[in-house]
Amino acid sequence: MFRRAFWFGVILRLAVAIWNGFFGPSYGADLDAVTFHRAAVDYASDLALRRPEIGFIYSDFLGLIYMLTTDSIFLGSLLSVVAWAASAIVLARTMRLLSISRWGQVEAMLIYALLPSSIIYTSVTLREAYEMLFINLAIYAALQIYRGVNWKYWPGFALAIAGVGVLHGALLAFGMLMVIALGTVMALRSCRVVSPSRVAMIAVAGLGLSLLGFWWFTSVSYNLRHSLPATVEIHRRATLAGARSEYIEGVSLNGMPALIAYLPVALFQYLFEPMPWHVSALVDLELVAENLLRAYLLWRIVKGLRYLPAERRSLVWVVVFFYLVLELIWSMGTVNWGTAARHHLPGLGLLLVAAYVHSRPSRRTWERGGEPARWAGREGHAL
Repeated sequence: MFRRAFWFGVILRLAVAIWNGFFGPSYGADLDAVTFHRAAVDYASDLALRRPEIGFIYSDFLGLIYMLTTDSIFLGSLLSVVAWAASAIVLARTMRLLSISRWGQVEAMLIYALLPSSIIYTSVTLREAYEMLFINLAIYAALQIYRGVNWKYWPGFALAIAGVGVLHGALLAFGMLMVIALGTVMALRSCRVVSPSRVAMIAVAGLGLSLLGFWWFTSVSYNLRHSLPATVEIHRRATLAGARSEYIEGVSLNGMPALIAYLPVALFQYLFEPMPWHVSALVDLELVAENLLRAYLLWRIVKGLRYLPAERRSLVWVVVFFYLVLELIWSMGTVNWGTAARHHLPGLGLLLVAAYVHSRPSRRTWERGGEPARWAGREGHAL
C-alpha cells in the first residue's frame, strides 16, 4: 500500500506534466511557471543572460538542462516530477528513522502523494518540488546529527541548506535559522556539565546569531535599507494586486510592536484562509478542505506529543520547531490564499512527520532505527 501510494502520486504528476507539455497549459502552469520556463529558454540560447541570484538559480538550472537537451516545457515539468519523487523517498526514510508505524507511513504518504495542491504545483516548472526535496533532506540529516549517529551527515545538511537557500529568499532565512538552531542544540548537548548559566549563555548566543542572520537577510540579501517591519511591509505592498483571494487588507506594519502583534494573526490566516465564509469559487472549496486537513494534522501533533517516549519527544520537537519557523517566515510576506497553497508545500513533509510520529512501534524497532523498507534501501545508507 505504501509503494502504491508513492507510485500513484508519480503517475498523477506524470499525467499533469504530459498535459502541460503537449496540450496545456495545465492549472497552475501559468504566471510564475511560464516565467521560469521562458527565462530558462533565454539562458539556454545565450548564457550571457544568466543572472546567478537567489530566486533565479532554478531558471539557471533549467537553462543548462535545456542547453544540453531541448527547451521543452515537458522536460522541465518532468524534472519537477523527479524532484518530487526524490523528496517522497527522503520523507519515507525520515519516517523510518523516527519509527513511525507502517500504517502511519501509509497515511502520511497518501497525503503527501495525493494532496491536490501538491499534484498541481509539483508537476510544472515551479520551484516547489525542489524546495520539498531540499527541506526533507535537511531535516533527515539534522535528525541524524541530533541522534549522534554519524557526523558524516553534516556535509549533506550543509548542501541541503545551500540548495534550499538559493531557491527562494524566504528559504534562505529559514536555512540560516535552521543551522543556528541545530548548532545551538548540539552545543547544549555537548556540555558535560549542564548548568542554568551555561544553558542561558548558549541560548542567548543562538538568539543573537539568529537576530544577526535576520539583519543580514533583510539588509544585504534583499539590499533594503529598512527595518524588518518596513521590509515586510514593502514586500507585502509590492505583491498586493487586488486579487480575489487577498486577506491582509487594512493591515499596516508601522513598527516592531505592530509586527510582533500581527505575527499570530498572520500565521493563523496563512494556515487557514480561506475561511468557509470567504469561499467564492470552486477552487476555494478544495483549499478549505486542505485547511481542515492541516488543522487535523496540527491537532495530531499536539495530542501525540503527550504519548511519545522521551527518546523520541525531543526529536519531534526539533521537527515541529522547524515547521513553525518555516510557516511563520512564509506568513509574513504571503498576502493571498492562492500563493499560500504553494508556500505550504515545502513544509508538508515536516508537518506529516510530526503528525504521525506518535504511532507506537516496539522499543526494539526504535533501537534498530526504524522499520526496513526494501524499495528505499537500508536505514542509514545514502540514497
